[in-house]
Amino acid sequence: MAGIAHVITPDSASGAQVIDGSLKFETSKTQYLKRTPSSSGNTKTWTFSCWIKRDTITATHYIFRTPSADQGFYISASDDKIDVYRYSGSFTYLAKTQQALRDVASGWYHIVYVHDSTAAAGSRLKIYINNVLHSLSITTDISSGAGYSLNTAVEHRLGEINGRMSQAYFIDGQTLTPSEFGFTDPLTNTWKPKKYTGTFTATLPGKSETDTYADSARFTSYETFGTVTENDTGYTLPSSSWSHYGGKVKELDTGGFQIVTVNSATTDFFMGCWVKFETYATDRQIGINNFGNYVYWETQSNGAVGVRHNGGSRHDSSATDLNDGNWHHIALSRTGGTLYGFVDGTAVISTTSGVSGNSVGANSQFWFFGGSGTAYNIDGQVIDPFVYIGQGLTSYTKPTSPLIDSSGSVNSLFGINSSYLYYASPGIDLGLSGGTAPNSFYLPFDGNSPIGQDQSGQGNNFTPVNFGGSVELDSPLVTGARPILNTTQGGTQAGVGVFGSKQNVGYAVTVYNDGGGNKYYIDGVKQDTVTGLIRGATYTFDTSDSTVSSHPFRFSATSNGSHGGGSEYTNGVAAITGAATTITVPHDAPNTLYYYCTSHSGMGADITGITTNEKLADQYASNIVFASPLVGANSDVSASIACTMTNKAITSNGNAAAAYEASNFYTGSFEFDGTGDTLTSAQSSDFTMGTADFTIECWARQSDTSHRGIWQISNTSGGLQQSNYGNTLAVGARGTDWQIYGAGTSTESATYPIKSGQWYHLAYVRSSATSKLYVNGTEVLSKSSDTFNYDGTYLVIGGYYNSSYLYNGYIQDFRVYKGVAKYTSNFVVPATSPDILPDTPSGVSGSSKLTKITEGAVSFDGTGDFLGLANSTDTNFGSGDFTVECHAYFTSVSAETLLGQWENGSTRRSWLLQVNSGTLSSYLSADGSTSGMKRIDSASGVIATNRWYHLAFARSGDTMRMFIDGEQVGSVDVTGFTNYANTNDGFQVGSQTAAGSNLMSGFISNARIIKGTGIYTSRFTPPSAPLTNVTNTKLLCCQSNTSATAAAVTPGSITANGDAAATTFNPFNTDINTVRGQETGYPTLNPLDMRASTVLSNGNLTVTGAGSAWYLARSTQFLTTGKYYWEYKWYGGAVTGSSGYQMGLKTPTSTLSAAAEQAGSYAFQYTSIYLTAGSLNTVVISPGSITPGDCVMFAYDADAGLMWFGVNGIWNDGANPALGTNSDWTSLPTTGLAPFAGVYGTVIKIDLNFGQKPFKFSPPDGFQPLTTANTRPVNVISRPDQYVGVASYTSGNGSAVSVNSYNFAPELLWFKDLDGNNNWAIFDQVRGNGLRLDCSAAGKEQDWSAYFSSFDDNGFTVTDQTSDINRSTNQICSWGWKAGGNPGISTTAFWKDDQEYASAAAAGMNGGSITPIGASVGTKQGFSIITYRANLTQGATISHGLTQKPDFAIFKNRDSTLGATEVDWGVYHTVVGATKRLELNQNAAEEAFPGPFNNTEPTSSVFTFGGGSQGHSYLTNGPSGDRFVGYIWHNVPGLQKFGSYEGNGSSNGPFVELGFRPAVLILKCIDNSGDDYDWRLIDSTREPFNDGSGSKYVVPNKTDNQADNSPIDFLSNGFKIRSSTNEVNLNAHTFVYAAWAAAPSVDLFGGGANAR
Repeated sequence: MAGIAHVITPDSASGAQVIDGSLKFETSKTQYLKRTPSSSGNTKTWTFSCWIKRDTITATHYIFRTPSADQGFYISASDDKIDVYRYSGSFTYLAKTQQALRDVASGWYHIVYVHDSTAAAGSRLKIYINNVLHSLSITTDISSGAGYSLNTAVEHRLGEINGRMSQAYFIDGQTLTPSEFGFTDPLTNTWKPKKYTGTFTATLPGKSETDTYADSARFTSYETFGTVTENDTGYTLPSSSWSHYGGKVKELDTGGFQIVTVNSATTDFFMGCWVKFETYATDRQIGINNFGNYVYWETQSNGAVGVRHNGGSRHDSSATDLNDGNWHHIALSRTGGTLYGFVDGTAVISTTSGVSGNSVGANSQFWFFGGSGTAYNIDGQVIDPFVYIGQGLTSYTKPTSPLIDSSGSVNSLFGINSSYLYYASPGIDLGLSGGTAPNSFYLPFDGNSPIGQDQSGQGNNFTPVNFGGSVELDSPLVTGARPILNTTQGGTQAGVGVFGSKQNVGYAVTVYNDGGGNKYYIDGVKQDTVTGLIRGATYTFDTSDSTVSSHPFRFSATSNGSHGGGSEYTNGVAAITGAATTITVPHDAPNTLYYYCTSHSGMGADITGITTNEKLADQYASNIVFASPLVGANSDVSASIACTMTNKAITSNGNAAAAYEASNFYTGSFEFDGTGDTLTSAQSSDFTMGTADFTIECWARQSDTSHRGIWQISNTSGGLQQSNYGNTLAVGARGTDWQIYGAGTSTESATYPIKSGQWYHLAYVRSSATSKLYVNGTEVLSKSSDTFNYDGTYLVIGGYYNSSYLYNGYIQDFRVYKGVAKYTSNFVVPATSPDILPDTPSGVSGSSKLTKITEGAVSFDGTGDFLGLANSTDTNFGSGDFTVECHAYFTSVSAETLLGQWENGSTRRSWLLQVNSGTLSSYLSADGSTSGMKRIDSASGVIATNRWYHLAFARSGDTMRMFIDGEQVGSVDVTGFTNYANTNDGFQVGSQTAAGSNLMSGFISNARIIKGTGIYTSRFTPPSAPLTNVTNTKLLCCQSNTSATAAAVTPGSITANGDAAATTFNPFNTDINTVRGQETGYPTLNPLDMRASTVLSNGNLTVTGAGSAWYLARSTQFLTTGKYYWEYKWYGGAVTGSSGYQMGLKTPTSTLSAAAEQAGSYAFQYTSIYLTAGSLNTVVISPGSITPGDCVMFAYDADAGLMWFGVNGIWNDGANPALGTNSDWTSLPTTGLAPFAGVYGTVIKIDLNFGQKPFKFSPPDGFQPLTTANTRPVNVISRPDQYVGVASYTSGNGSAVSVNSYNFAPELLWFKDLDGNNNWAIFDQVRGNGLRLDCSAAGKEQDWSAYFSSFDDNGFTVTDQTSDINRSTNQICSWGWKAGGNPGISTTAFWKDDQEYASAAAAGMNGGSITPIGASVGTKQGFSIITYRANLTQGATISHGLTQKPDFAIFKNRDSTLGATEVDWGVYHTVVGATKRLELNQNAAEEAFPGPFNNTEPTSSVFTFGGGSQGHSYLTNGPSGDRFVGYIWHNVPGLQKFGSYEGNGSSNGPFVELGFRPAVLILKCIDNSGDDYDWRLIDSTREPFNDGSGSKYVVPNKTDNQADNSPIDFLSNGFKIRSSTNEVNLNAHTFVYAAWAAAPSVDLFGGGANAR
C-alpha cells in the first residue's frame, strides 16, 4: 500500500481509466498474501486476472495457488511459461502456454486465467496474456464438472513471485474475458488496465447428485452404472422434513452408483443411505472394496441382512422387514475389530470374525447398490448416501431429518466430527440455487488501501506475510509505528525534536482583577477559550508571572473544577509551582477540559475541541515511559514526549553501538553482534506493568535466523533473567517463528516466518487480560487469560533468558507504554522503502518533477570548510543577554565547531559552541583566556551523527543555559560575569579559529545570534520552521540552498573557505515530494543486461557478486537528455583486496566483465574517479572516507555532458550541480548512458534508489528522479503501428489476394515467400505501382504490374497471377513503411508530411547538386523515399528532405545492366560511416571505399555521393543518367533506431536497448572479413512470442525460405541475443542493426509497451 502521494484522474490520462501502484514481491523474503475462505465458492467456474512484471525468468513462481498437501492447485510462472497443475501426492500438469514470459524488468504482462469445467473438452481452461488467447499444451484436461481445491475453504496464496503485481481480481462463478479488465488504448495502441465494472457476485449452480457437501478433495471420482434416473413422480419421502427434496428420489432400475476415495490407511468407517425397495431381491449390497478385501452389507431372502467379508463367511441377522415398501435407513460400520450392520439405527448384526486386516486403504471403493455387473444392483430408490472414514459407530439413532438441509449444507446427524466426513450427497438434484458465489476479491495494490484489503465489497481480505511497511510515512493509511523522532526527507533522516513536538504550544498565564474579581488571562485575553489541543501533544501554560503566584493553575473535567463539584484532572499533567503547568494530553482525555484556580472560584474557562490526529501526534504519548530512537545514540527521549516522564539512563554493553548500514527510518540504528552486546537500563518502577495494559514495540532486523532474544523486562539488574522468569516479559525470534514470554510461559507462532535482513515491526500488547504480538501490524499470536502481575524493573534490549540468545542484528525505535494497549487490532506500519511501488501497468503519471526546495543549509566536509566573518561589536556580548543557536547535522562528532570567536591565545577567546566526542559544550570567557571561563557540558555521547539537532546556549539575567532540541541540558550561574570583548579577531561558523581548526563535518542550517535577548529560559519546542529576524538579531545565515555566504542578517560580509557550499539538505524538509518521484515507471538494474552470475535482488535494485571477479549490471533506462539525480548505498563489508564496488554511468556497448576503468565507463570506484578509455583520475575525496552504509550521490546533466558525485549530502570538491560548478566528469557522450552498479567479490552489496522511494538527501535544484515521465524523449511516436507494420498472408493459389492488415497506407513494401526458395520483391509508390526490385540480386527494376495490383488504404492487392508474392498456397510475408504521401502518388510528385508539392523546390528539396525526380518524405517519422538520376560526379549532393542527419539508408540503381558488382544495393549505416560500404544483396563485411558517399557524412539536409573513378560509386551515383531510388531513415524515439552491439559468443548475449518493443529487426555482422555472414530480418508478427529455441528469420541477400534458429528475444525496451551462433553473436565482433517499433517503451502519456 504505498505512498502514492498523488491521485491521477481519468481525464488527465491517455486512456479511459487510470490505475496506479503495484506490490513488490520477493521469494527470498517468503512474501505472499494468504486467505482461507470460510466456505467454498463455485469450483467449476471462475476467472482470475492480474498484471505482473517479473524480475527474473529462471525459476518457478506461484502466481496464485492453494498449497494443500494433498490437493493443491497452481497457476504458476514456470521459467518463461504459464503452467497450470494440481498436486495430489504428485504433480499432474493440466496445461501450459508457449514460452511467453521472457520479457523481464521492464514490461508488464496481463494474465487472465478462465476456469470452466462445464465447458467442452479442450476448452475448460483458457489463458490470455496481454489480451491474446494462448494456444495451450494440455497434458491432462480438467475433468468434466470437476472442482479442485482452488476456491474451496483451504488456504490460498497470491504473489509468490519475484517481481511486481497490480490489479488482482478473482471473480467467483463467472467466466470472463480480458476486456473486462483491460482495454486497447486508442492513443497508444497498447493494452492497459481498466477497473472491472461488472458484478462480483454470481449465483452458484443448483446442487445435483454429482455435487458433494463434504470434502470433495478426498475422493477422485463419482460413477454410475446401469439405469439410474431421477424420479420426480411424487414418491413419498421418509418424512415432511425432506420437503426441499421436492418429492424426488434416485430411481435405480437394476442400476447403481459408487464413489472412489483417496485417503490414508485406516481401520474404522461408517457408511449408509436411505433405501426403498420396489422389487425386493437378495444379495443387494453396500460396502467397500479395498484392493480385493471386501466388506459389505447385503440383503437376504427372508428379509434378513448379512455382513460379509472375504476373510470369513457371511454373518446374517434375524429376519427384518425390508420388503415392506417403506423407506429404511441402512448402514455398515467398522469400529476396532468389529463389523456392524444396521437397519433403521439398530445394529442387527455384529461380528469380529475375519475382520482383522480388512480396512480402508488408498483408492478404496465405496459402493451403494452397484458394481461392474447387475447381480448386486437393486430395483428401488436411494437418497442421502454418506461415508465417514476414520471413525465408526456401535450404535446411532435413526435420522428423522435429511442429511442435506434446505440450504445445501450437511446436517450433523450421527455425532461424528465433520473432519471424518469424506462424502455426502442428496443423490438427486435438489434444485437449490446454492446461494451467492462468496469468494470474489479485488486487490488493486494502488496505495489507497492496505495491501491485502479486498476492494470488491465482499470482505475477502488477504493477510500479508513477511511484508514490512507497505506504505510511506506520509500515507493516510498509516495507523501505527510512526517514528519516535520528527523526520525529514520522507522519513530517511532524523529531524529536530520528537514526533508530535511540532504541535506543542505555550501559553502565557497572568491574573488580573477585572472589577469582578481575579481572572486568568491567556496570552492577554481574559478567560480565553483554549482550542485545538491534540491528544499526545504537550501544552505548557507559563505561570511564572508574579500575578499567578497565589493562584494554582490546574485542569478539570468539570467547569470550575473543585468549585463546580468536580475534581482536579491530573492525567498527563506536570505542575511546577511558580513556573508552569504542563499537560501531555492523554489519549482518553475528554473533548473538553477546563482550567481553574484551586484556591479561588470563577477564574478559569474552557479548553474545547480536543481532538485526535495520528498524523500530527502520538495520542498515547502521555503513557510512554521509555523511548529510544537508537539512531546515533542510545538515549531515552521519553521526557521530550511526555511532560510527566524523566529520561532513563541506558548503558551499552559489549559492542552494542550505533550503525548506519541498516535502517528503516532515519539513517541508522543500533547493531548487536550476538556475542555480549546489550543495552540495559537502570532500575525503574516505570517498567513494572502490574496487571494493567501495556504496549512494548520496536523495529528489528535480524542478521540470521537463529533463536534470538530481542528484549526482556525482568527483576535482574543489568542482565538477563533465566531462573524464576515468571515475572518476565520478553519477545524473541525463535528461528522460524516468533515468541513472547509472559505469565511464566512462552507462546510461539509460525504465522509470520522470519527472514534475515528484513525489518520487522514488533508490538507486544496486553489489552484486558489478552496478550498479543503484532508483526508488521498483523496479529500473529494471542494469549488469553493473561492477568499476571508483571513486576519487572529492568529493561534489556538485545537478548533474553541467557547469553545463548543474544540478538544478532539491528534494532531501532524502541518504546514502552504503560497502562495502555496502543494496538487492539491489525494496523498499518510505514517504511522508507515501502512494498507498494509507484510503478503501474497503466503507465500514466502526473507531474514528474520534484517539488522545489526553498530552504537550505551549508555543507562542511571537515577539511578546510568554514564561513568567516570580520570582527564586530555585534558579537561581543558583554554582561548582557544573548542567544546563539543553529540547526546541525553531524557526520562526525569528534571535534566539531558550530559557531564561535575562540582564537588560540590567552587573550583571544570570547565565546564558543562546540561538540567534542559527542558532548555539546558552550564556553564564555571573561578575559580572553580559559581561566575563570563559564562552561556548560552536556552528558557524554548525547550528540550523534546522521541526524538533525537544534542546539542553543543563551544568557538570561544571571543564568546561562544550554539546550538540545529544546531540552535544557545544563546551566551555569553568570552573576556579575562580563563576556570578554575580542576587538581584533573575527568569528567563524564551522571553525574554532580563522585559520581553520576543529572544523565542522556535516551541515549547519539557520545559524542565528541575538544580542540583548536570551530567548530560551526553560524547556521549549525546537523550531520546526526556518528562523526569522526577531528583535536584536545580529546574524541569520546558512538558510540559502544556492549561496553559502547569503544571509538575512549579517554584521558584515561572509567569506566561504574551502569547499563550504550551499545545499538543499535542511532540517525542515518534510515534504516527501521534494525527495521522491511520482506515480510512473522507474528503472531497475536489468537482469538481461548484466554480467553472468551477477546476483540481483530487492526488485532488481540490489547487486551482489558471486565470486572473485567483477559483477555488474546496467539499468533498464538510458539517459539522453535532462538532469537526473540518484543514490547508491553500499554495505555488507569493507573494501579489501577481495572486495570492492563501482558506480556511475556506462555506454550501451561497454562491456560488463571488467573493472570500471574501461572504455565507456564513467564511474566512481573505491576512492578514485575513472574516466573512459582506461584513463584513471585519482582524486582526494572531499567528503572524507566512505564507509559501509554511506549514501553516494550522483547528479548528471545529460545535455551538458557533466556529472557529479558526493557522499552523505556533501558534493565532492565543494561542487554545486545546481549551478553547474566543479563537475567531476566533463564531456560525457550525449548518445545515451545508463546508470550501473558493480561489486567485486561476494561480500559487498549495493542498493540503488532512482526515486522509487524517498532520497536520503535532497537532489540539487533542477535535477529529477529517473522516472519514465522524466527520461522519455521530448518527442516520441506513440503509435508506431501507423508508420511501420508486418503482414503475413496465404497465397491465393490462383486467386487475387487483398491484405488490409496495416494501420496506414503503405508506400514501401518488401515481400518474401516464406515457404519457397524464391526471390524478394520490393515495391514503392514513388517509383510507381508494380515496379519490382529484388534485394537478393543486383538486377535492375522489373515491371510486375501483372502481379502486384495496387497499394491500398490499409495494405495492398496482389493479382491472380502466379509469382513470388502469390505462389500456390505458400505463406508470404510483407513488411511495410509509410513515408509522406498517400495512395495514388505520382512518380514525379513531391509529397511531404501528406502535403503534395509541384516541384522539388516547392518541397524544399532543391538544395543539392542533384535534384530529386520524386519524393515522399515523412519528417515526423524520419523516413523518406527519393528517386533521382545519377551524375557520377564526385561530391554530388542530393536533398533527402528530412530534418536531421540520416542514420540508415538503402540505395539501388534501377536501370543499369552493368556487371553485378556495380549495381549492388548500397547501404549507409551510421555506425559504419561514410568511408565504408555495405551491400544489401551481399554478405560481405564492411569495406573502405570512398565511392558511395565520398567519405562524407550526410547532413541534416543532404547526402553526398562519390563519382568519377572512386570505387563503388555506382552503388549510389552511377552510371550517369541512370535512375536510382533511396530509402532513408533517421533515429526517431519510439519508432526506429539504428545502432550496433558487440557479440560475446554466449547464449547470454548482449542486451540492446531501443526505447521500444521492436516489430522489425535487421542485423548484419560488419567486421568479419573472409568469413562473411548474411543479413537477417526478424519480426514480431511471424513469431508473436519469444519461444527461446529459435527466431524465424529470412535473409535479404538470399532467396532461401524462412529458417528458425538462433533465438533473439524481442522485449518491451529492446532485444536480447539468446544465441551463441556466429551469425548473430560472433564473439568480439560488431553487428549493426536497424530496428522499427511495435510500441515505445515509454510514450508521451507515461504508458509503455506491453511485455512480450
